[in-house]
Amino acid sequence: MSESNIMRQKLIITIVQKGDGSKVAKAAKKDGAEGATTLFGLGTAPPGMNTFWGIEMSSEREIILIMASSTVVNNVFTAVRRIMKLHKPGNGISFIMDILHIAGCVHLSRKIHKTPRKTENYNDMVEEGTYDLIVTIVNGSHSAVVIEASREAGAEGGTVLHGRGSGIHETSSLFSIDIEPEKDIILTLVDRKISEKVLKSIVEKSQLNEHGNGIAFLMEVEDVAGIAHRLKKD
Repeated sequence: MSESNIMRQKLIITIVQKGDGSKVAKAAKKDGAEGATTLFGLGTAPPGMNTFWGIEMSSEREIILIMASSTVVNNVFTAVRRIMKLHKPGNGISFIMDILHIAGCVHLSRKIHKTPRKTENYNDMVEEGTYDLIVTIVNGSHSAVVIEASREAGAEGGTVLHGRGSGIHETSSLFSIDIEPEKDIILTLVDRKISEKVLKSIVEKSQLNEHGNGIAFLMEVEDVAGIAHRLKKD
């Protein structure tokens, strides 16, 4: 499959109340999404909107990461908005992001899919202090392999999150109830000069070209703060 025939992939991030993640994932897959991974977090309401004895309460949230091709992303986005009634205040939020490189979609082809960067003249020069974010989603407890692979390729480490996920290769059920396996989500911030090298290392060491082992994708980071040790080196 040539790169010109590869459809651009998009990432839909949806944040809803706890318990609604499965509903969002099912609606997204029904309208053509490749899969969805759910994370857990806390959300804050405006002052006075959610209080107990004058103390602001943080409500639990589910964050759903949905991957969809450019040909179906609008349908998926619409399905998510409708199922969660996002036109009503307080029901949640959803937005779309662009994905540059993606690996682990074995049903498409055994390669890292690349799409053009939006950065002008990228091939001519990569500016100092520019970064990419690699997001890797693998089966639970496999994050150590991803971290080791990224470090061997020059990355400094990563942040591991835990969640549950469902994909086209995961159809397990119990008494007609879908089973969503545990997932590790690894966020790796890397210098743009070595980001493709790091991604390739993660794919090879984690065997993402095998069915059901996971997925990894890369996105451009517009700005970075807090990497003080790198600034001192530069």
